Amino acid sequence: MKPLKYSPTMIQVQGISRLLKRPFLSLWVPMGKGKTSTVLSAIVRRIEAEQAKAFLVIAPLRVIYNVWPVEVQKWEDFCHLKVDILHGSRKALSPGADLYLINYEGLPWLKQEIDTLVRLVRPPDTVLRSFKRAVQRKGAKAAIDRVRTHNASVHDVFFLEETAKMEGVETEQLREYASQVRDVIPFDAVVYDEITKLKHAETQRFKLWRETSAIFRIRYGLTGTPAANGYQDLWGQFFFLDDGQRLGRTISSFRRSYMRSVPHVPYQAFEMLPEAKKQIQRKIQDIVYEVDPRHYVLDPPVINNIWVDLPDGAREAYEEMLKDFYVEIERQGVEALTASSRAIKLLQIANGAVYNDQHQAIPIHNAKLEALDEVIEEASGCPVVVAYSFLHDLARIKQKFPFTKTIKDKDIVARFNNKEVRVLALHPATAGHGLNLQYGGNILAWFGLPSTRNLEHYEQTNARLYGRYGQDKQVYIHRIMAIDTLDEFVAEALEHKSWTQQDLIKAI
Repeated sequence: MKPLKYSPTMIQVQGISRLLKRPFLSLWVPMGKGKTSTVLSAIVRRIEAEQAKAFLVIAPLRVIYNVWPVEVQKWEDFCHLKVDILHGSRKALSPGADLYLINYEGLPWLKQEIDTLVRLVRPPDTVLRSFKRAVQRKGAKAAIDRVRTHNASVHDVFFLEETAKMEGVETEQLREYASQVRDVIPFDAVVYDEITKLKHAETQRFKLWRETSAIFRIRYGLTGTPAANGYQDLWGQFFFLDDGQRLGRTISSFRRSYMRSVPHVPYQAFEMLPEAKKQIQRKIQDIVYEVDPRHYVLDPPVINNIWVDLPDGAREAYEEMLKDFYVEIERQGVEALTASSRAIKLLQIANGAVYNDQHQAIPIHNAKLEALDEVIEEASGCPVVVAYSFLHDLARIKQKFPFTKTIKDKDIVARFNNKEVRVLALHPATAGHGLNLQYGGNILAWFGLPSTRNLEHYEQTNARLYGRYGQDKQVYIHRIMAIDTLDEFVAEALEHKSWTQQDLIKAI
């Protein structure tokens, strides 16, 4: 299929303009409103203008497989970009790509690879010896020793370059050495997709990666929830964008400037000072692009399809059931006696578990649970409604997220609307008329589309949040679906407003 022509909306046009004006920018755009395509447009223009040689994209694992590569291939404007996914046992940091995709858990490996490349560059030894005698900055002499003994990190090189400029002892050879180091690293720009994953300064991930950020001349941070737990979430995110220029070089200095200790509590806690929010807003506003809620509150719900790959074992089980009406999983036989029951078994396998002949659930994979975890994490404490089809879906959801509630829980509607419930799981057949949840949340996740073959159930479940008096936010409907399974047929059937038993049987 020929890629589509990318036609950005006004929101995206404004965002692209901001991305091209500044080397550092934080995009605050909710999931499903075009963050990825907006940034891809800026990436293409930056590379074409030779402002960047390649971009590193750091994102959750599912996103690096099922969002960025899909968006690249989807649009005619981006499909020429070469993508390299740095994940798996055969991953290697090789030149030649335009986009390098890696998950946050892969950063320790990536830093090690970058430092290995740095140590291949020959340092100007004679210059370093004289430079060591001249500099006074704390830590510079130790960094020089590491460079001379070929034990340097990328942080050491750029720290020395910065030190030379600050102390007025800059040399041509030292600048050339730093330039050679930049040349061996295949990217010089970065996109932090879900940058809130770097907000905690105390984590090993933060401490390790802060030593590498000097590589990047252009830095974009993407999130829909920049300060879900308060303004204290912002320091870490902005440190990786501007190295502490706006909110301070350390979390301690940030707290001294904008926070105070909470007295009379048995643990260390901080709260914002009275004028701190306005001060922080003024500091960061020049590198923030936020989608104004007025641009989208009256829009129809945003339908965001989240595609997951079935792991190999699950794919084999799916194909066997599709072909033979029978599959053996964990030494247990699963048989479908009719075409319609086979369709249900296939939908169950796509969701991650299937009932055997004794109606016992056999777990198969966690791909959809991991995708749901990302939806809940991005919500950052905001209530999420999760629609499920099978009882084993509910059991696995509650096992993964113990804080999950159901509509059987006491005073659940009032508690949800008071934002006291993080996750509310419900079945489409029980989510009909009269269940008002619009005051509590605006996020709905389908853990696989409904197996009830009832279009009304689907629409009525969505209507618990959308189109009801009192809903003053954009509604997001995330549909978690497995690639190349009956999930795709169900989605297509819903689009065409038709769903019959016969259609389902024909699809398989």
